[in-house]
Amino acid sequence: MLHEKINLGNSGYGTRDTILTTYVQNNLEGVPARRRPAVIICPGGGYEYQSDRESEPIALEFLKRGYQAFILEYAVLEENETKGLLPYPQMDLAKAVAYVKEHQEVWNVDGEQITILGCSAGGNLCALYSGFYQQDWFIKKTGYSQKQMQVQAMILCYPVIDFRAGWPKEDDIRRRISVEEAWQGAQSCDRTDAEDIYLAYEYRRNGSGRECITVCPGIVEAWSRFGVPYVSQRMSWAVTCK
Repeated sequence: MLHEKINLGNSGYGTRDTILTTYVQNNLEGVPARRRPAVIICPGGGYEYQSDRESEPIALEFLKRGYQAFILEYAVLEENETKGLLPYPQMDLAKAVAYVKEHQEVWNVDGEQITILGCSAGGNLCALYSGFYQQDWFIKKTGYSQKQMQVQAMILCYPVIDFRAGWPKEDDIRRRISVEEAWQGAQSCDRTDAEDIYLAYEYRRNGSGRECITVCPGIVEAWSRFGVPYVSQRMSWAVTCK
């Protein structure tokens, strides 16, 4: 297995470089040409750090299921930075997606089966990215084409999907993230030629044996309001919250 940290450089915010950690499995001799699906994991941490419990444990679960896994260390808030944080984490994710696609042959990745997974603030990162990468301003800002940045699936684990729902509570944090500016960009995603965005949600049974449905109503409401196409599909996660 190839396990290494790759420095993808700085996207323009703060002093921290973007780091992509690889969990790439080698093919067996009998199937040297096998291509595997890939998942890029964006841990949470309130855009202030990246949580260890939402990093390698998730990557190892996907490895067991035949995926090539990657963990993204993206830009987070820095005290001395004067510009807003967003959309630099999304630019870091764009860089990671494009890099995985560029190395799909050597890493035995199926470039048409790339999933992004985000927990908490990482879920916000992924949700915004799904709209950003289809927009001209983001394409120009990153220098990548839409095809280079495109992913086929998105998994949101307890995501921050509405900054008006209790976080961030501090006005200073809200200002430093530049919430309003980022949401204006996401909400303008009303392309009629965009591919369907598939919203998957988890179900599991509680102690009484009844089914509990966990959905992302804020995302559904926003996508419906701004005309972003989506299809809801019930499924079980490979990784579930305990």
